[in-house]
Formats: sequence, C-alpha cells, structure tokens
Amino acid sequence: MKTFTLLLLILITSISACATGPGYTISQDWPENELAEVSIYRTNTFFHSANPERPFFYIDGKLVAKLGTGMAVTTKVKAGKHTVSVKQSFLFMPANESDVLEYNFESGKTYYLRYSKDFSGIDSVGNTFVATGSSSFVLADKENFEKRQ
Repeated sequence: MKTFTLLLLILITSISACATGPGYTISQDWPENELAEVSIYRTNTFFHSANPERPFFYIDGKLVAKLGTGMAVTTKVKAGKHTVSVKQSFLFMPANESDVLEYNFESGKTYYLRYSKDFSGIDSVGNTFVATGSSSFVLADKENFEKRQ
C-alpha cells in the first residue's frame, strides 16, 4: 500500500509539473517605455487559507504564478489589451477557469489585480455539510494591494 501511495504521489507531481503550460516571460527586446507593471495578489482572508491547493494565474494563456492567500506576483506586460485569467486547482493541477479580466494596459502605469475567495454559504452533500465560496477578480488600488485587502 505504501508503494502504491508513493507511486501515485510521484505520478500526480509529474503530471502537475507538465500540465501548467508554458510560463509567462518578459522579452528583453521590449522597450521599457512601452511596458506596464501588473501586480496580481490574493487577499489575506481566513477562508481557504488552509487549502494547500492554490489557483493558477495566467496572462494571455501563459502561466504567471500559483498564489496562496496573501501572496502576490508582479510582472510587466507590453502596453495594449491583455487577458488575465484564473484557473482553480484540482489535484494540484489547473482545472476550470473561474475568473477572467480583459484590460487595456497603458505604458508607464502600475495595475493591481485583486483576487479573493470569500465564504458564501454552506451546502449539504448527502449527510455532509460543505463550506462554499465565491471568487472575485477585479482592479484594485495600491493601498488595498499593500494591505492585501
């Protein structure tokens, strides 16, 4: 049984490493004056903070980061329209896309994108009760980014 568990863990880890897709990279050829800075962050909430699975964040379909509660990542994008999306984690791999934000980023500006997963209620599944959450992915301001609110 221990061997089976170990093999299953290795298989899941291997698949999750391959399943995230290509990573987002900043090209050295991009002129600095044509770039916008984008900070994506998760709020510092109690709900979902103990969940070891973290959502995956993408820019134009390329993986930027996996973020736990209170975490952030900052990168740069070329000025123009970009799609920033969130995929929920299932067995530590990206699964369904839960939130999408399309925005026209302007060069020289900094943008803060706030992702939160908040308690929304309790559902019953058979004889068991499960806490449910709702997610939100919106533009925020610097103050909320710094406080992770």
